[in-house]
Amino acid sequence: MKLEKTRYEEHRTTAWEWNEVLTPYAKKKCEESFRNVNHCLYNISIVEHAERFVFQVKKHTTETLRTCYFMKEEVKGSVFGGCTCSFPKTHGLPCHHMIAVVKSSRITDLTMYNCMPYWWMTECWREQYPLNSGIEYLEMETLRNTLPEDQQTENPFRYCPPFAAPKKCGRPKGMARIPSPIEKSARKKRKVMDKNGLETVVESMTP
Repeated sequence: MKLEKTRYEEHRTTAWEWNEVLTPYAKKKCEESFRNVNHCLYNISIVEHAERFVFQVKKHTTETLRTCYFMKEEVKGSVFGGCTCSFPKTHGLPCHHMIAVVKSSRITDLTMYNCMPYWWMTECWREQYPLNSGIEYLEMETLRNTLPEDQQTENPFRYCPPFAAPKKCGRPKGMARIPSPIEKSARKKRKVMDKNGLETVVESMTP
């Protein structure tokens, strides 16, 4: 718990000292995605709806037409939408069709930052680590002192009960030998004919 408290305080300090719109990792992913897209290689047409901007996007080298969209109103600083290529749903990032729309400057207020999902924003990161929050923990010495006197002991060792420990391979005392997982997987069934002409299923070990 002490280690978790230290980690939490480090993440909280880093989150509140970061002044960019996107988190450090999100900024890296965003720059990598935008760097690899040339919007001049796409045909883009726009259709305006009541709540969103819808775009028909087709790359010159393909015949596939994709439909992507962005929301008109920002939700916690993001207008992230979606695309029929399903990349935004599976990766949580804008696809190259959406990036081509952003780089084409068809929408004035659409930028490489607000087109990212909200969960990549520094604001969302800070919500996970409130400024005045912290982790309280109890040390082992405090826990020992809070036990009743008849339960307090100086013995630092504790035994694991038999039912909590995993079964080991080998031959336990007073019982048949327990095969290992490799031995179990090596067993195979085969059919043999007995002296009366009936089929019998037996198990044998593979060589």
